[in-house]
Formats: sequence, structure tokens, C-alpha cells
Amino acid sequence: MKPTGQEIQDIVGQVTELTWNYAIWWEIVNKTNRERYKDVFEAYPNFFTAVFCSMQQSILVIVARLFDERHDVLSLANLVTNLVSTDPGLSKKLNSEIAQNQNLIQTCRKLRHKVYGHRDSTLTPKQVFVQFPIKPKEFKVLLRCTHQVAAALAEVHGANKGVAVLDNFEHCENDAATELRLIIQRLQSAG
Repeated sequence: MKPTGQEIQDIVGQVTELTWNYAIWWEIVNKTNRERYKDVFEAYPNFFTAVFCSMQQSILVIVARLFDERHDVLSLANLVTNLVSTDPGLSKKLNSEIAQNQNLIQTCRKLRHKVYGHRDSTLTPKQVFVQFPIKPKEFKVLLRCTHQVAAALAEVHGANKGVAVLDNFEHCENDAATELRLIIQRLQSAG
């Protein structure tokens, strides 16, 4: 079954939110910026720690939500599965893209479940992250997977061309990153 316009709008919104969170998180964690903006990060440690933690939590929660396979939820995974009745070839292709990232998705689910959705009573959050490590480049891989799948679903629906959806995601990522850099530079110059 083809996704409805409302489903596409919701999914594209969720992927956009994931994109913003990733872009802001990346600007804080990447080594180049950590060195470049060290003075600002040190001057406002609580703020940047809170932003880092909030963005990371959001990334993990949104990834878990987008790939949730329970039948009573709206997710990329379910929209792709539902597509089998109207476009089995595309459903198979998109399911394959998702399957290639299943280990990363499972890691995000574990982190979400043991740290953010609930709190593991036997492990500290730090121990959970050691037990289920995920690298920044792996978050980027998942981000690109969500972009590709959401764009393909939007195109199937006819709401937008896939390339336009991908372009929108790219602009959202670049704009969020640029805006955070501008904020940090203002803090630096005010320092």
C-alpha cells in the first residue's frame, strides 16, 4: 500500500528533526570544532554539555522510532513493509537498505532503551555506551539511510520528487550547522 500524504509529511518531519539534531550534535563533537571553539565550550560548559546530551538523546530516540517494527506505529520500516503490495521491487530494495544498517539500528535501540527510554538498573549510562559503542560516522550512515528511504517513499506517494526531498534534508543539515557555528562565533567575539 502506498503511503498517504499525511504519513509522508509526518515521516519527512521526523527525518528533518533527526537531521537538525545530528547537524548540531556533530558541530559540537567533531575534533576540528572542539579545538576551534575550545574557549567557548570551556566558558559555557553546562550549556554545551546539555546541548550535546539533548541532541544525542534525540538522535537515538528518533532512530529507534523511525525503525520501529511494531504494527501499531508509523515508521519508515512499516511504510516500506506496507509498500510490498503496490511496489514489491521498491519495498525489497528499501528493506535491503534498512537491513544493511540493522546492527547500527539495534545499537541505537539498545542505547535508547537502556539509557534514555528507561534506565538499566545494573549499568551506568557510561557503561551502556561502552557496551554498545556507536561512532559519529555510524550516526551519519543511519542519517543517510533515513534520507534515502524517506525520499523514495515521498516519490512513490507523488508528493515530491525524491531529489527535492534529499535537497531539503541537505539544506536543513547545512543550515542547522551554520546557525550553530554563527552562535558559537558570536559567543567567541563577545568573550
